Amino acid sequence: FEQTVMLNTKIKDRNGILLYETLHSDQGKTTAIALENLPADLINATLAIEDIHFYSNSGIDMGGILRAVFLNLKSGEVISGGSTITQQLVRNTIGVNHKRTFLQKIKESLLALRVTKVFTKKEILEMYLNKIYYGNLNYGVAAASMGYFGKNVANLDLSESAFLAGLPQSPNRYNPFRDRPAALERRNYVLTLMRKQNLISEQDYKDAEAEELVFENHLTRVRAPHFVNMILSELENRFGDAYLSEGLDVTTTLDYYLYEKIQAIAQKQVGAISNHHVTNASVVVLDPKTAEVMALLGSVDYFDKSIEGEVNNAISLRQPGSAIKPITYAVAFEKGWNGATSIEDEPVRFFTAEGLPYFPQNYDNKYHGTVTVREALANSYNIAAIKTIDFAGIEPVLTKAREMGLTTLNETADYYGLALTLGDGEVRLIDLTGVYMAFANGGIQKEVRMILEIKDSKGRVLPQKNQVSKRVLPESIAFMITAILSDNTARILQFGLNSALELNHPAAVKTGTTRNFRDNWTMGYTPDFVVGVWAGNSDGSEMEGISGVEGAGPIWHDVMEELHHNKPKAEFQVPLTVKKQPLCVKKGKEGGCLSETTEWVPVDFVPLKPEEKAPAFRIVKPFDLDVFQFDPNIPADVQQIKFRIEKSDSPGEVTWFINEQPGGSGDEMEWNLTPGNFTIQAVSGTSVTEPIHIVVEEK
Repeated sequence: FEQTVMLNTKIKDRNGILLYETLHSDQGKTTAIALENLPADLINATLAIEDIHFYSNSGIDMGGILRAVFLNLKSGEVISGGSTITQQLVRNTIGVNHKRTFLQKIKESLLALRVTKVFTKKEILEMYLNKIYYGNLNYGVAAASMGYFGKNVANLDLSESAFLAGLPQSPNRYNPFRDRPAALERRNYVLTLMRKQNLISEQDYKDAEAEELVFENHLTRVRAPHFVNMILSELENRFGDAYLSEGLDVTTTLDYYLYEKIQAIAQKQVGAISNHHVTNASVVVLDPKTAEVMALLGSVDYFDKSIEGEVNNAISLRQPGSAIKPITYAVAFEKGWNGATSIEDEPVRFFTAEGLPYFPQNYDNKYHGTVTVREALANSYNIAAIKTIDFAGIEPVLTKAREMGLTTLNETADYYGLALTLGDGEVRLIDLTGVYMAFANGGIQKEVRMILEIKDSKGRVLPQKNQVSKRVLPESIAFMITAILSDNTARILQFGLNSALELNHPAAVKTGTTRNFRDNWTMGYTPDFVVGVWAGNSDGSEMEGISGVEGAGPIWHDVMEELHHNKPKAEFQVPLTVKKQPLCVKKGKEGGCLSETTEWVPVDFVPLKPEEKAPAFRIVKPFDLDVFQFDPNIPADVQQIKFRIEKSDSPGEVTWFINEQPGGSGDEMEWNLTPGNFTIQAVSGTSVTEPIHIVVEEK
């Protein structure tokens, strides 16, 4: 048979630096070995997954072909092969073109029939196992055994054999260095087939499935390996395994010079806090104008097995903590709130979908009284965020999060509950960075791009799919979020002066820390760049007392400073869709209050008129039937709630009565929580409010 010329595919950064070059079997790692020297389990596993009728068919499997024809005709293209081992040998080693067309399929089948007449079954199977591609430059099962497990193929056990047998159909998809869960799921599928075909016993099946595979990573000829693996996966999805040998010239969006600097920054910071059991970090840098991935660091060291460096933390599912809160406030803004809207940051009880009580707590275990939305979001107060999502609605916030790219939040609103706004869901760093890119783009969400151009072996530019772009937020709402996240003064109460979140130029930023310190985040943007940083441990183990501003924050800060080195300061542009409005700082009403501020609002915002305020004389805080929680582990002097009345123009002094006993005076009064049931009234001259009833429960 005539051998097809195999051409290497090259993957380059945006400046032409070679990141990776695929090798065919004449160049990659390959070791030939006789069939009789291979483990029986390996042979049986291969037959079970690839061609169970190998010894009885004529080189083609008519049943498989008929099933494939049905599926292919239904779809209008070749989506199912029905290929035997012999057909695969023809396609992958003798030289039939890799393109999935009906004509090539027919040619492949005819050649498979001829191969079966020329070679024995033993020879065909031996050639297949010595030639087939197993991923990561391993051609042939002997090279794959050494490449993945560091051992001679004769020493493979059942579990390892099943894993290798499952690779050839899609080596990138089941690459354990890119997606370990997918690799183990594939191994288990092969074991299931072997058990169904009585090739192994039930006990052998259970033992092999329970085995924890230990992989040896020998892929060293690659720059930016996590990013390259993502590119390889994208190429495989588009071209099938043809991308390995068709001589493609792929120019990516990555800036390798920038990648190297970011890796050094991340390694330095992780080393500085390693005594807090922090071993890893991941960074994604996007250009908001083009949605191009300028840099993607999956871990601080891909080749360090001690930190599971092969895990790509840029695409691993993690809880985002408070980094997801801006979406909640954006939905509240769409429903009429603004930065001056007041929220009571005080003990409160909610109920879950199951009817269980839920008492949110702030990160600092304190209550901050009446705060504005600007203060609540800038300082990441949890109780205020819970009250905000209660106002905005869990379902609308979940829908908005998905619209903005967090498609891994695939459970119901009841499943997440109010804690959705605190990060009780799993997202990917690259997707969360895309959310912040939408804020930076004035509410426009763009599909992230990793490939700039693909040329074929003759230098012709291949067409790219169109980039998806859509509006997910009104421009005014996106800017209102930006105005808060870029306010260094507003976040001082929680983060202090000169924190890692402050740069030498305007930047919007938000941190996130999950419960038990498993993940921490710093997400932010300028007009020119969007940077997302995760810090933690690839195995999900807990860090020791490290928050987002302490762990991911310094990495974010230094990466941002590197990106803006020698660049002129760029201010966030104020869109025509917003205006600055004088408002009462505590009630969000038109100016005229004792305490005023100006806040960004949509240009069509109409504030309440003074005459529209609620009539007096009544208690406005707390609400009737409110339930509060007293925590004996928290100092009593910080567990307070505020009583507040709204009264008419009468200047009389207000006296508060608690269970018919005088408890204090003033239009507003702080009251220390104590367990019990309480009836509250306020008296001013001859005016008496309607009573309200509250309950304080001990935690």
